[in-house]
Amino acid sequence: MSRRVLLLLAGLGLVAVACGDDTAGETTSSSTPPEETSSTEVKEPCEDEAGGTFTEDQDLSGGTPGSPATAVEDIRFGAGASCERVVIDFGTGGPLTDPLPESDTIPAYGAIDETETVGRIRLDLPALEWAKVAHFSPGESELVTGVFVVRRPGANDAAGTVHIDILLRADVKWRTFELQNPGRLVVDLIGSEDAEIPSPVIAGEQTFVVLIGPRAGATVGTRFEIEGYARPFEASIALRVLQGDDAVVEHVTSTADYVSMYGDFSFTTTAPDGATTVEAIEQDAAGERPDVVASVTFEVSGTAEDAATTTSDTTAPAEATDTTQS
Repeated sequence: MSRRVLLLLAGLGLVAVACGDDTAGETTSSSTPPEETSSTEVKEPCEDEAGGTFTEDQDLSGGTPGSPATAVEDIRFGAGASCERVVIDFGTGGPLTDPLPESDTIPAYGAIDETETVGRIRLDLPALEWAKVAHFSPGESELVTGVFVVRRPGANDAAGTVHIDILLRADVKWRTFELQNPGRLVVDLIGSEDAEIPSPVIAGEQTFVVLIGPRAGATVGTRFEIEGYARPFEASIALRVLQGDDAVVEHVTSTADYVSMYGDFSFTTTAPDGATTVEAIEQDAAGERPDVVASVTFEVSGTAEDAATTTSDTTAPAEATDTTQS
């Protein structure tokens, strides 16, 4: 048995306490083919008391300031009889380092509950620089639709900071805790009986595009923000705003990254009242626009004040503002 497997099993001893002997599910690894699983099993995740109590509408923080961990090495998932668990493995090094050297600790983080407004739990990790694994889809999960490592734009073309989004399909209670040697961050989730939550649109085959807002079926004002992230060729994504068969706005914007992780994009525009669809279109190397990658439909409904600030002719193409830095 390799030293790495021994370290992982030893580090997960904390999780196995009071978990029982029955294997409820395996932690699948995003760095292996879909039909394979990692060497580490999650035995009845969430039955142990080490992680503390589950709550909702919370903000948490932890990690080790100054930790040498600067990269996401892997994202894993396990489902048990009582909960679902996301495990994030950290390492040191950069894109030319394979495998990544382990870190005994995890970087400082802040966890923000945005379940009701956006349908996600966001982990802010400002010390992260690189990701060996940028996305994980849990497949059979009842709570999680995907996990994404995302870079947000920085000021004046700076690299910006990194967050990890756990996108949800249902309302949850959750908790976080840390495991060391090697450093891992564990996020446990259990279903909540509260109302349904907004689910971001995730679409694509080889490269996913995630549309965070506007949400499907939502009603927004005549001035609204299109928000999401993607990993398109050369960080370029085309956005088209449609009402009926007419394109109200067509614009090409830039994402904050595309090399090792997903990049945020944010685009503010205006449109007249009515049913509206936003399409995200990835451009190829020749600058051509292939098929639509992702789309979302919502309602635009503004007050008289909203209409006065957009345009006197609501049938004319609206002005647009690109708020993303390349």
